[in-house]
Amino acid sequence: MTANLALAQKMPNMYFFGRLGDYKYYDMDTALERALELFEKIKR
Repeated sequence: MTANLALAQKMPNMYFFGRLGDYKYYDMDTALERALELFEKIKR
């Protein structure tokens, strides 16, 4: 496990997603959709 990952796991409100967090290419509409889905999940 990398030092950055270990540090991030200690932060419960830290989220890595999107093109860089998922290490995938997303069209902008897909990236926005995923961000809104995460927001809905978090706000509960």
